[in-house]
Parts: sequence; structure tokens; C-alpha cells
Amino acid sequence: MNRKRMGILAAGGAAVAITAGIGVGTFAKFTHTETSDSTTATAKKLYLNENLALADLSAASVAPGETILNQNFTLTNAGDMAGDLMITLKADGDGDGVCTEPEDAVEGGATDTCDSASELLGYLKVAITPTVADSGAVTAYSLDAMSCTGETCTATATVTGLAGQDAADINVHVEVKDTGTTGADNVIQGDAAKLTLSATLAQQ
Repeated sequence: MNRKRMGILAAGGAAVAITAGIGVGTFAKFTHTETSDSTTATAKKLYLNENLALADLSAASVAPGETILNQNFTLTNAGDMAGDLMITLKADGDGDGVCTEPEDAVEGGATDTCDSASELLGYLKVAITPTVADSGAVTAYSLDAMSCTGETCTATATVTGLAGQDAADINVHVEVKDTGTTGADNVIQGDAAKLTLSATLAQQ
């Protein structure tokens, strides 16, 4: 082989080497990717389906031994998970009203004055009785005096584990106690109390 042909081969070899170098820099290595199907997470719902409305007590007979409220409610867990239901009746003192002579004789004696607070709160006896269709453990508030702090009193009953789409039937009963002592109950004459019912459904 003469020098001229060797030079051509050498040149050809150089061209091949340059082409391979370009290939390494341009093309990626082999790869393979697998991707799962999409899956969606949706939060569960806890929803109490009931609008509470207490009966109008403006014309109620508020006197010793009288029942002033006896009302039924149906509370439904319209969600899809169990929750604990708490039913609370709250009574707030709404003033002593007019200080009448029978009342001031008991409260003020010779001074003819009445206590500014509502003694009616201490006379309210409450029972909250829940039942459930298919689920839950019931703790009723039996007929008794309310638990009071200052002029705010409460009574609470619970349904533990009210399942989704299940309902609790609630009876709320309020009466005024009678001490049985003549004249002693005059302390509540003209007194007022404001009642509010609330129901809370909470995640367990």
C-alpha cells in the first residue's frame, strides 16, 4: 500500500472516531418508567341534619310544680362516619323582674328589696332523654337541677358513637320544682330565664 492510500485510510478512521463521539453525547441511555393508575382520597363527612327550634315559652305557666317545656327532636347524623352527639340545654338568668310584695317579703324582709339575680334558675329541673335507632351508647340527663356557674346553668346528655345516617330521638323536659314549703317559692315571682338548646356532633 502506498503512502497516498494509507493517508486516505487514516483520514477515514479519523472520521469514524468523530462520529462515535457525537453519538455518545447526543443519545440517552436505555430507560423504562412504570406509572400507577391515579387514586383519589376524599374526606369523610360529619353533618348534623337538624334545625333546632325551641317552643315559644312566652305564654308558659312558670310556677312551682308546672312543666314549662316538653319537646321532642330528631337529630340525624347525615354524614358517613360515626360521631359523638352532645345535647345541651342552657339557661341564662334574665333578671328578677318586678319586685312584688310576696317576693320582697321572702328575699328582702324588712328592707323591702329583691335580689337582682334570677332565682328561677335554681328552680329549673331538666331531663334530656335521647334514644337511638341502631347505634350509639346513650347517657341521659335525668330530671334534676341544672349545673350552674353564676347566672348560667347547663344540662347535657350524650350519644356516643352515632353512626352515619342514623338518628337520635331526643326529648327535652323542663319543669319548675315545688319546695312544698308555703310561701318559700315566692322568691321566683317575676323572675325570668332564657333557654337555649344546642346539639354538637363531633368526630370520635
